[in-house]
Amino acid sequence: MYSKTIAFKIILFSLILCVWGWFVLPRLSVKLNPSQQNPTVNISYSWPYASARNVETQITSQVEAALSTLQGIKNINSRSSQGYANISIELDKYTNIQQFRFEASTLLRQIKQQLPQDVYYPSIRINSSNDDLNQQAFLSYSIEANDTPKQIKTYTENFINPVLASLQGVDRISVMGIENREWVLRIDYNQLDILNIDTNTILTAVQNYFKRENLGFATYQNQMLNVVLSSPNTISWHIPVAKVAQRIIYLDDIAHINHQTQSPTRFYRVNAKNAISLQIYAQDNANTLALAKKVKQKIKNLNQNLPKTYSLTKIYDNTEYIAQELDKIYERTLYTIIILLVFVFVVSRNLRYVFHIIIGLIANISIAFGLYYLFGIEIQLYSLAGITISLGLIIDNLIVVLDHLKSQGKQNVFIAIFASTLTSIAALSVIFLLDEATRFNLIDFAYVIMINLATSLLVAFLLIPSLL
Repeated sequence: MYSKTIAFKIILFSLILCVWGWFVLPRLSVKLNPSQQNPTVNISYSWPYASARNVETQITSQVEAALSTLQGIKNINSRSSQGYANISIELDKYTNIQQFRFEASTLLRQIKQQLPQDVYYPSIRINSSNDDLNQQAFLSYSIEANDTPKQIKTYTENFINPVLASLQGVDRISVMGIENREWVLRIDYNQLDILNIDTNTILTAVQNYFKRENLGFATYQNQMLNVVLSSPNTISWHIPVAKVAQRIIYLDDIAHINHQTQSPTRFYRVNAKNAISLQIYAQDNANTLALAKKVKQKIKNLNQNLPKTYSLTKIYDNTEYIAQELDKIYERTLYTIIILLVFVFVVSRNLRYVFHIIIGLIANISIAFGLYYLFGIEIQLYSLAGITISLGLIIDNLIVVLDHLKSQGKQNVFIAIFASTLTSIAALSVIFLLDEATRFNLIDFAYVIMINLATSLLVAFLLIPSLL
């Protein structure tokens, strides 16, 4: 037992930690699935009209062999199909992905001469842990109106997107359901025959003009800058194609170029009105439950100020599934705690004894919330399961310590409880030995249980004696 002065200080400090835990609770990252993954680099090649076998033997195998010499590669996967090749490189966690991209780009330029002449220069895309390639919109709305899809899109981008994008936690907003505009080149084949120019020459000239090439890194004012060669921002089709009889032939000399809307491949209508889809994406560290409430409130306000024929309708919300899972966990947790407390009361026949366990459990969970925020733990399905599982172990530690103090009056049980808790924590260390894909799913599950059990030791041996 502690003196009254020390006990008061411990209780006061515990109360401060509990308040801090509930204060940062809305700031926790809450999402459906874990977002952590190893960074990857995707390299894609295009070789028009080539068979899959030729693409595999003359492109994919050679590029794979060259890239495998680079440091930091954990795994390489490739796919070859007719006229196309894709190579996905998974890096280990110690590799600088930007430096690797530069090294890969330099290597690909070196082996370009070894590849078939008609092969286009590859595109290199970085997919880091926060990349949005596999990210899904957490909210989706349809916007219906009597206007054309283009007019709906214009209104959405001017009046709806800025309002939603201003919310903290919104990563980006995309508008779907309308065909994009495209450049159409109508080539005069009679002139091509006269000038002896083939279509592959035109395709190569256009590709080289719009090609984006990494030239390397440069230092400017003590900062490392990535130097990139790319086409002008304003599109000009006065592109040199070939040289015929001391004359340079330009693209606009042999082709008619128009900028027009793509032909529609699908039509989207709701209640006999034209409609487009509004996709809302959250940032990696955002609490999607809290963010969804803010977005829905903004949408509600926007609906009141929309033109008469316009309406916003929710068509997808993945936070509803998260909320349902949370409700199930709350319900199961509540039943678990009630059953345990009933057994404790039946055995002890002492309401004060039960009250101490309730206070200890609330303090344990509240302080754990603060530690989740401090260590950047994501709250998702796996970590929620970890919270539920650890509740029984937390109550077990509280009961053992409380019962021992009631009967023995001293804390020589600490070594036994500490060893028991340490054994449970050590059992979770097997997660760190799993393959990375599985480990990334279960890492927050392990951290949550470890934090809860470690906190339960402090609560059991500091707060409980102080309450007594």
